[in-house]
Amino acid sequence: MADHTATARRLHDEASAKLSGAKNPGFFRSIFSSTSAASRAEEAAELFAKAGASYKLAKRYEDAGSAYRSAAAAAEASADAAYDAPRYYAEAAKAYKAAPAATADAVSSLEDAVRLYSQAARFSQCARLKKEVAELHEAAGAAADAEAAYAAAADFFTGEDAKSSASACHVKVAGLMATRGAHADAAALYEAVAAESLASALLKFGAREQLLMAGLCVAAGGDAIAMRRAVERYEGLDGSLAGTREGKLLEGVVAAAEAGDVDAFTAACVDYDSIGKLDASKTALLLVIKKGMKSEGEDDLL
Repeated sequence: MADHTATARRLHDEASAKLSGAKNPGFFRSIFSSTSAASRAEEAAELFAKAGASYKLAKRYEDAGSAYRSAAAAAEASADAAYDAPRYYAEAAKAYKAAPAATADAVSSLEDAVRLYSQAARFSQCARLKKEVAELHEAAGAAADAEAAYAAAADFFTGEDAKSSASACHVKVAGLMATRGAHADAAALYEAVAAESLASALLKFGAREQLLMAGLCVAAGGDAIAMRRAVERYEGLDGSLAGTREGKLLEGVVAAAEAGDVDAFTAACVDYDSIGKLDASKTALLLVIKKGMKSEGEDDLL
């Protein structure tokens, strides 16, 4: 590791010297040197990138990220190497992601890469990297930032006609909306995604899950009439929904909520859970619905 670190420092120093010469070539050098400032910046970018790779081998990930960011900045200063700049920013993000406390630097690097890829109209890369940004925010507990980044990624994926990836990002947005209590907005987005899924032979099998989540979000709003209308609308969208476990849970929850019957509500949840466990997002919504029923009783499931 010591050798890798020493190599990285040497390469970093060489790159800095190259870059210094590119910025301040001097009068005579600028006239007589065959190496232009742009080409010296390109050489500096390559050396910084090599330094970054050596730092990674030494497991000095923050130093690696910094070196790759320097490579990207140098590449941006060279017309011949500018196309490499977003790739270097993406490499910086990879290095920062391996560091224990460099999430903010990873996000910043990814955003810089997205900025440059967007300018070059390379929207597939923008979509993929913006999704990484969202995942980093979500892992860090920055829900609002994650929601915004997933929405932006969905827009990029939609523009590239990557329907499956766009739907996945929209579902993440809807889930985050539901978590912060924006149940009506979440329901509308889940329903829109389900409608798109039903129109696609490749995606239609995910529609039932999306309709279930939409219905639970509506039910979490506590309006019994809206619940019933939503279920009827979803059954109209997907004629097979009523006979599925998702449809049965929706009907059971709505019927129980209409009657204020906590035992029936619990039975519907247990029936669904007996086939496949309720995940955290469904459980959270069901707890909201149960609370809205003003139950004083408790059960083993919710």
